[in-house]
Amino acid sequence: MTQTLKAPPRPHGRARDMLLQKQPHVERTSADLWERSLPRRRSIARPWEGGHSLAWLAWVGGGLLTIGQIDNPLYIGLIWGCAILVWAACADDGPMARAFHLLMRLGVLIFLLNLIFSVITASTLRGRTVLLTLPTWQLPPLLGGLQLGGVISLEQLIAGASRGFKLWTLVLLIGSFNASVNHYRLLRRVPRFLVHAGLIVTIGLAFVPQTVLRLRAIRDAQRLRGHRFRTWRDALPLAVPLISSGLERALTLAEAMEARGYGHLTVQPPTSRWRWTLLGGVGLLIPGSVGLLFFKADRWQMWLGGLCLISAGLLISGSWWYIGRHIQRTTYLRERWTAGACIVAGAALGLPLLIWLLGRGGSSLGYRIYPQLSAPVFDLRIAGCLLVLALPALLLAQPPNQTGR
Repeated sequence: MTQTLKAPPRPHGRARDMLLQKQPHVERTSADLWERSLPRRRSIARPWEGGHSLAWLAWVGGGLLTIGQIDNPLYIGLIWGCAILVWAACADDGPMARAFHLLMRLGVLIFLLNLIFSVITASTLRGRTVLLTLPTWQLPPLLGGLQLGGVISLEQLIAGASRGFKLWTLVLLIGSFNASVNHYRLLRRVPRFLVHAGLIVTIGLAFVPQTVLRLRAIRDAQRLRGHRFRTWRDALPLAVPLISSGLERALTLAEAMEARGYGHLTVQPPTSRWRWTLLGGVGLLIPGSVGLLFFKADRWQMWLGGLCLISAGLLISGSWWYIGRHIQRTTYLRERWTAGACIVAGAALGLPLLIWLLGRGGSSLGYRIYPQLSAPVFDLRIAGCLLVLALPALLLAQPPNQTGR
């Protein structure tokens, strides 16, 4: 029995007309043929880099110098909000960004401790608004002779809360910086004389996350084997594999550095003369600090101390510069100064000077608590200047299509 194959149906109607329609003839020029023969170019967008590392360094430096001049809790609250806003907009998904919540809790603990210490420690400025009286206890002179307890006033509580809130803001500012900056790119810009310290920090930044991940893996493996962790004595099955793996990674890193010739100098090392110069500069810091801190401005000891500090700075800087010349190091820097990074760095560096000028011009930067509590002064000029610290959230924020949060 033979099977007859049927031919596919022929198109008809509009489909047949489209197949039979002739395409218009288009003449190809030599330019068109040359353009088609060239390989197609792809425009790949540059990945988001999180802002220039030096711009972030200028931002945190300007913020710390600004907080050092301000005691008003209203202005400190503005900086506190700017730090949280910058973290929410610019932080990546690294371990430093996840540690911001831990720093937030640490700041709350610092705030509560300052509040407690303001209650239990005695002070000559008690305040007029008395809340309660606690039993007093005088410490011996060997321990400072402080008086614990006594009269507790509202001014004491507000002063302790203001100090704790200021320290809390400092912690959050540093936490936002750590969560947003690229530490590896920042360490590439370490001066030559600090290359060994930068290497230690780099190894620490690389080994700490690996150690944490290794600890979790060992803990999960021990739990799968039926081990239950109840007390600190049960941590022995975790410690031994963790130490052995850490030693193995250390030996691997040492062999890799040895194979790449780390520590080999092609020039002569610095002579002992420059080492003695560095030691002399460090020695001049002691009399300079004593003369500057323990004598008044009209005494010759104070001027001599300032001269010693200037000489110490010159000697130490010159020694570091000379020692750095004998260290050959190449770095790969791929960061670019964008317009946003320039604006952030310039505004952050100019903010402490602007706040200082406003304070010298009559604007109140402090908060008067003793002897009678009063409302803090709020100046719109100072508040507008402090909002400069929120510029990274607008100019260095992570694009929505590249964020993983």
